[in-house]
Amino acid sequence: MNASNGRRPRKPTNREIEERVEFVAGMLARLAKRGEIHKACAEKWGISWRSTDRYVARAREALRAQAGISREAAREIGIGLLLELIRTGGPRVALMAEARLAEIFGYNAPRLHEVTGRDGRALEIASLSQEERRQRLNLIFGRSPDWTPSVNHPIAASGLGAATAGT
Repeated sequence: MNASNGRRPRKPTNREIEERVEFVAGMLARLAKRGEIHKACAEKWGISWRSTDRYVARAREALRAQAGISREAAREIGIGLLLELIRTGGPRVALMAEARLAEIFGYNAPRLHEVTGRDGRALEIASLSQEERRQRLNLIFGRSPDWTPSVNHPIAASGLGAATAGT
């Protein structure tokens, strides 16, 4: 619905659709970000994100057809270009190209690291009481097992030591 008059906006003509697709294709060719394309379309024609996404999809299809190569071929060309930049570019360009390759191939994805105790079981610390944990940490840090932070100690001052100081 159109907010100004309470009626549905009129549908664009085929010519208007072509113009919009060409406009979006130009933005894609200039490597505009998705948000920039959405903002420009909203300002220019007052259309929604969903409508803009439809134009983006059509524009991508048009650009692929115009290039005359398949997606796989374009990917191979892009990867070849990135590899060439790594070989011949300066350090900054090479790092940026390598980062892009990492995105493409997904080897920069975060890894799940799970710390377990002996035999893959839960760590012993999970079953310790708060007092036992405090004593073990004191030993790790070279303090006496019954050490508690003084009133002026940063841990006590932050309130974090209050829970363990009396236990």
